[in-house]
Amino acid sequence: MRARTNAGCDAIEAQVNGRLLQADCAAAVTGQLGAGATCYSPESCASDVCLESPYCPSACFTPHVLGASCTDEPLCVPGLHCDRRYAPTAFTCQPLEAQGRFCVDDADCQLGLRCDTGAPLESSWQGTRLWTAPPPSQGVVLFDILAAIAALDGQPDLLGTDAGLLADIFAGATLRRESLLADPQHAAVNTDAWLDAPLPKIPRQRPDGDTVAIVPAIAGGW
Repeated sequence: MRARTNAGCDAIEAQVNGRLLQADCAAAVTGQLGAGATCYSPESCASDVCLESPYCPSACFTPHVLGASCTDEPLCVPGLHCDRRYAPTAFTCQPLEAQGRFCVDDADCQLGLRCDTGAPLESSWQGTRLWTAPPPSQGVVLFDILAAIAALDGQPDLLGTDAGLLADIFAGATLRRESLLADPQHAAVNTDAWLDAPLPKIPRQRPDGDTVAIVPAIAGGW
């Protein structure tokens, strides 16, 4: 830190505790160590970043600016994050992500948002390993549909004459999703029990609607 002969202990203590904001007192607690210098706390560095703090000693580091590579150290200036979506080929500092955008952890998100991450659901289908997003995503519906298809008797032509059966499976999986899907942050979601139970039956309804007629007419009106 830079010593100031005109900044007394009371003023410095008040500044550190956030009670006094005069420029002179702020200068008394401004770090002066440059990038790469040995540091023991963030306050010692001009950038206010001491890598690995509180483990000492460490080194001062200047955070990266917008568009700069952050492959060496994923630290960016406030308001930015180290975008790792194209890892391991490129890491760059980009604006914090809004709701619905890709993220790796909470540090990637705008204030008030969290990065909703979790282990994927895993299954297999005809010798192929499959992964899908866990709740609150509706990825579990994929496994629900595949399990129902695997349980069918015989070998129905689901893409031909038996397409209606496939439609029923999709409808049943959707119906179950609407009744069981929830956010694990706020409710229990047992995907194993979900997939072990048979799909709900889709109620059959008598078709309704209006009769449609196509009537051609010639130039004379007939």
